Amino acid sequence: VGTAVAQAPPVAVDLPKPEPAIPDAPIPEAPITVARLRQMLTSLDDNAELDESTKTELRELYTQSVTRLEQLDASRASIQQSEQLIREASDENIAAAKEQREAVSDMPELALPENAPLDQLEQQLEQAEAKLAKDKQALTKLAAESPRRDVRRAAIPKELEDATTELAEAKAKAALPLDPEVGPLMRSARQTLERVRMQSLEERIAALELEREAYDASDELLQIQHDIAAAEVADLAKRTQKLRDLVNAKRKQETDEQARAAERQATAAQLRVKPLAQLAERNAKLAEERRQLADDLAESSGDLEEVRDKLAHVTEQYDRTKSKVQAGRLSQSVGQILRQERGQLPSVQEHRRNMHLREPLRTEIEFTRYKLQDQRTELTNLPQRAEALAQQVGSAGANGMTPAEIEAEARELLTTERDYLDKLIADYKAYSQMLLELDEAEEDLVETTSEYSNFIAERVFWIRSASPLSLADVGPGLDAGRWLLSRDNWWRLGGELLADMRRNPPWWGGVLLLTIVLFVFQREARRRISQLGAEAERGSNTRFVLTARAAIVTLYIAIPWSTVVMFVAWRLWQSYTSWEFVRAFARGTAAMTGVYLPLEVLRQAARAHGLAESHFEWSPNVVRALRVNLRRTIFLAVPLVFVAAALEGQSLEPLWSASLGRVAFLGVMAIAGWLLHLVFRPHGRVMQELIVRRADGWLDRLRWLWYLLMLAGPIALAVAALAGYYYTAQALSLRLLVTVYFLIAVLLLRGLLMRWVLISRRRLAMHQLRERRTALSQLPATSDGEGASLAAVDEPIVDLATLSGQTRQLIDAVIVTAMLLCAWLIWADVLPALLILKSIPVWPGATELSLADVMFAAAVGVVTWVAAKNLPGLLELSVLKYLPLDAGARYASNTLARYAILCVGIVAISNILAVDWDRLQWLLAALGVGLGFGLQEIFANFVCGLILLFERPIRVGDIITLDDVTGTVTRIRMRATTITNWDRKELIVPNKELITGRLLNWTLSNQVNRLTIEVGIAYGSDTALAHRLLLKVADENRLVLKEPPPIATFEGFGDSTLNFTLRCFLPDLENRLTAIHELHTEIDQAFREAEIEIAFPQRDLHIRSMPTRIEQRLSDAATGSNGSAADKAATDKAAAERETPSAGDSK
Repeated sequence: VGTAVAQAPPVAVDLPKPEPAIPDAPIPEAPITVARLRQMLTSLDDNAELDESTKTELRELYTQSVTRLEQLDASRASIQQSEQLIREASDENIAAAKEQREAVSDMPELALPENAPLDQLEQQLEQAEAKLAKDKQALTKLAAESPRRDVRRAAIPKELEDATTELAEAKAKAALPLDPEVGPLMRSARQTLERVRMQSLEERIAALELEREAYDASDELLQIQHDIAAAEVADLAKRTQKLRDLVNAKRKQETDEQARAAERQATAAQLRVKPLAQLAERNAKLAEERRQLADDLAESSGDLEEVRDKLAHVTEQYDRTKSKVQAGRLSQSVGQILRQERGQLPSVQEHRRNMHLREPLRTEIEFTRYKLQDQRTELTNLPQRAEALAQQVGSAGANGMTPAEIEAEARELLTTERDYLDKLIADYKAYSQMLLELDEAEEDLVETTSEYSNFIAERVFWIRSASPLSLADVGPGLDAGRWLLSRDNWWRLGGELLADMRRNPPWWGGVLLLTIVLFVFQREARRRISQLGAEAERGSNTRFVLTARAAIVTLYIAIPWSTVVMFVAWRLWQSYTSWEFVRAFARGTAAMTGVYLPLEVLRQAARAHGLAESHFEWSPNVVRALRVNLRRTIFLAVPLVFVAAALEGQSLEPLWSASLGRVAFLGVMAIAGWLLHLVFRPHGRVMQELIVRRADGWLDRLRWLWYLLMLAGPIALAVAALAGYYYTAQALSLRLLVTVYFLIAVLLLRGLLMRWVLISRRRLAMHQLRERRTALSQLPATSDGEGASLAAVDEPIVDLATLSGQTRQLIDAVIVTAMLLCAWLIWADVLPALLILKSIPVWPGATELSLADVMFAAAVGVVTWVAAKNLPGLLELSVLKYLPLDAGARYASNTLARYAILCVGIVAISNILAVDWDRLQWLLAALGVGLGFGLQEIFANFVCGLILLFERPIRVGDIITLDDVTGTVTRIRMRATTITNWDRKELIVPNKELITGRLLNWTLSNQVNRLTIEVGIAYGSDTALAHRLLLKVADENRLVLKEPPPIATFEGFGDSTLNFTLRCFLPDLENRLTAIHELHTEIDQAFREAEIEIAFPQRDLHIRSMPTRIEQRLSDAATGSNGSAADKAATDKAAAERETPSAGDSK
């Protein structure tokens, strides 16, 4: 349309002259053109007499008028092209074209200039290849023209109907009276638009009708032109190939002659002078190298031509298929075409591998060419080199040759070397250029093939491959059954196998021997599995080799039948027979083996006392359920898989696969659903065991949802197959099956790894126990004859629980990552089918947001959530743990990484959903202000949390004192920080208080802390000795630092004691309580041994008077006593009484 508009003359439309309402208004008096309307659009901005709303409406009217005029120009250009096509499709031109077609087909083959030199032939080949590429491009355009016309023929009736309806509406609107309140300028703009609109639609209708007529008139001429172009391309391609072969032969002949000449020179030179012999040998090597390079050039030339042919074929098929799809509107026949085309596409992986393998070759060629260029530079001055060589031999000559003869022969050899180097450098340059062109051609082929494959995948899954299953499929199904059970087919199959045995006896003999080995020792293998399980169940077992042997024996038990059947299928594939039953049987047995083997491996792993129960420690109930249900599934499903795959593999009758094959597929889906129901039903053994381990988790709460989702897979595939989407159901079921088998493999691999972790932990625990026992046995006995206690052994112990937990987390993280990557590889070729959802809007009228965008955004959201939850932990275990970072730094890194992942995910989801930030900025600003006032504290705490992570005044693991609470920082989150005190109670502190308030961080920059112990001794004690004993106790304690040294001071004279204070430093706070306990105990013991009394407060009470009743009682007691000693004691007790204060009153 743009080209037609550019080539067509400007359109002028005569309009009635309106009456001016504004003196300076730009009312047109001349015919309206596109340029005039654009000038009027520009002048609107300078018109100060019009308000903004009027300018906007006028601007819209003028813009629409410009668009209509451009459409009018395009329609007239289309009319001219259609008229040109009709004129060219005259009877005379068609007759002349037919004669030209006959002449081209009868054209004699041109003779090749076989005696021309190689340089001239290479130049002719280059010209022929350029012309061939140009003619192929023209042929591709001609081939695409016919499907394009078919698409246009299908679209023209609808376009004609729309244009006719719009023209009728425009005429009806033009017949209505104009609004009298509208100004003349606005009235003129509306009249202009209506007139241009009607003329544009009239021309559009005429152009469409003439276009259809032109297509009908020129179809025959187009076909003849295509035939002529195809014949010319075929003839030119044949000539180019012969010319290429001639060039390769000429190059080969020339290089062979050079090699023979160089060998003769080398042989002759060896009999004369050694330097000359070395020159001749070097020339011989150059000639041999060029001969090998000629073979490489010929091979690369053939590869390049093959890739170009593939690219041309794929491009042509792609264009033709697109036209068919656009014309057929995704019918069942179009689906059949797409499936056939998809099976014939070149292998993208193979061409990518070829490009990858050529990269080092190109580098080597460039390096060799530069090296040869350096050698060529040394031969610039040949006479000087020859003279130097002659002088090197000596003035007396050698072997009867004079110096002049030596110089002449040396010059000849050097000249030959220069010529060889020039040609070799040119050949390497041509080889490098050819490899570059080959890479470019293969890159184009890969890109086109991938685009074509995605185009097919996007549509083929949504097209029926068969009619919905009905009673009409009974007849073909019975025929398919008779064909599968035919005695003649099976006899002939046996004959094919016997014939292959005669042709390849070593293969069959080797497999027979392997089969005997696999079947003979089955009973012994089953007995060995039970023995290994019994040994592995012992709690003292520390040998992982038992589990490895059990895995190997399990695989040995599972593979015999699969090996035999798969070998038979392989030999039938290798027979290259065209008989359909053999190929169908081979495909059916291969599919049957693919289903049987993984299920059998899992069933054998679930044997009693087998790999799963004894080594992986699975529940016996789960193992028994798997074993029983898998045996039934294999027995019922495997034969149905063979029937479905065999009928799909034959090409005699497609209805056989759509009838009996589809019924077999439905049976497989029913069995799969039945197996999932038995194993994963909410109240079954397996789910109950899983729920017990994860009570009140997501698995427990949503167990009905998981159950329904698992059953939904087979049910959905069965419904799709019933509805006619059999190909889609097969493709999805195959990928689901591969995914399930991959999960089985991952499950078994995880079991092996977890078993290794358990064995390693058990081995390390027993090693630690033996070391502790050895250390205890070497300790001296105590005074009472008993051995030392465990507390006396001071050695670091590895935290086995923490180590095992971290290893399990790392293994799970690696396995989840591998599962995601493999799932992507399995489902990558199906994902393009979801692109068709881009054409489905989320709501009517939505043009930017489609259902595919919403689904993709949801998937990105799930991936973001999983990544934010697991990637920081994986980063901690795999990277941060081995860096010189403390726990707080690692925690801050993990938290920031989680925030970064969430931010990236939110931005990605916003981009996928096409969030227009320009439109939402005012709303977001207002929302931000509202949230700022309403959630002020929340935002403040979030920002303070970021400050804590970046500035790090406190870190996870720090010991802080906040108000009257002392504890360890355990978590720093978005809103608050968690502090765990010494009573193991958690205090939740808003982040803002930690930033704006005052706190004491015991471990911010240095964890060294001072310990103060106050001791009081009795009056009269030796203070110097007490001072020495305090310092000695501190020096000998293992927890007290030597630097700074301990300090003991005599603080003062108390009421009852001489007060001493011991000050010492500890390296951290972890052992503070232990250090206090040990120092107190050791000080008490040291003072006891030195007979220094640790005084305690005491007080004497003197009684001056007592009540009369008490004095009387004391007197009576004294009178009734039997001795003076009793009288004295009673008197003393009444006179004085000593009071001992509580422990809380002493320091």
